[in-house]
Amino acid sequence: MKIDFLKNSCGSDNSHYPNQTSIIPSDLPVKSVEKVDDFGSHKNFQTLLKRYFEEEVMGLSLLTIKAKREDLQKFLLFFHGINNNFNASEWHLRDSKLFVDELIKQGYAPASVNRILATVRAFGRWLRDIGIINNDPCRKIKELQPLPLKPKRIDDLSYHRLMKTSDVLTNGQQSEHSQNFRNKTIMALLNNSGLRIHEILGLKLWQFQDKGKKLVEIRCKGGKIRDVRISKECCELINEYISVHRTDLSDYLFTNRYGKQLSRNGIGKALHRISGITNVRLGSQEKIQVTPHKFRHRHAYNVRQLKGDSFAAQRLGHSSLAYIGRYATPDSREEEDLVEKV
Repeated sequence: MKIDFLKNSCGSDNSHYPNQTSIIPSDLPVKSVEKVDDFGSHKNFQTLLKRYFEEEVMGLSLLTIKAKREDLQKFLLFFHGINNNFNASEWHLRDSKLFVDELIKQGYAPASVNRILATVRAFGRWLRDIGIINNDPCRKIKELQPLPLKPKRIDDLSYHRLMKTSDVLTNGQQSEHSQNFRNKTIMALLNNSGLRIHEILGLKLWQFQDKGKKLVEIRCKGGKIRDVRISKECCELINEYISVHRTDLSDYLFTNRYGKQLSRNGIGKALHRISGITNVRLGSQEKIQVTPHKFRHRHAYNVRQLKGDSFAAQRLGHSSLAYIGRYATPDSREEEDLVEKV
């Protein structure tokens, strides 16, 4: 039996599914849920989800809330498809196992299945704790063994080529609204600090301390506040950007041509342009696919190689070493060298 619970709305082959938007409102946990089933609102999945988001999810980042909402929406569509109701008290282990099997059939990667399962498991345990169900409906379901990770970082040669392209762009004749130097500075800062792009784009001028060679009171993922040291070269780039190239119409460190806070989409387009220029002279096997987060992976890998896991975790703002392994995957060239030396 194939359960296509990923459709945006019910189609001719899925007429028994309700529209997705009626299951979990997109603005949870604010919007109320009007529909209830025949079993009463206190056991209805929709009503319980509103309460769950208000009591357990509020306070997390917007991206985390959005991800949890989407994961639970997948499960609720699936549950309704096989049970034809939203009665939470009828959720059993068998439903959860079949849901995981269906995720695998749909082609979800093991890491994605594990993430969705973790969201659903947490919701199930909450229902157990408040007395809606008697047992953990995801008990004994083990996480899938993840596939070997491919390196996600910018390698040394690609970083050199991207920065060289930026050097050429900044040395050329610049228009009044040229942002080439800003883009070069952001790439250097991403590489040197290991910060996430939204953490850099949220920086204010006062958070850059040239004498201390650091960025202070950065609001990071999970609501953490921390300081991050940066190199002398990076400080020099930021100083030159501020004094010569920055459009000064707001208190954000990195601004667009109108002086407002630079957006994630804006820096994404800038990096795409730089990589496009760089790729013109490269062969198909050498083409550079760049995203801001690949610089964080590069920074993490280099720090881990130099100082070990504990220092890398501290540098990246992680409280657990469990997250560090994702940054350590060797590329094919490094693996080949290693095999020759063993």
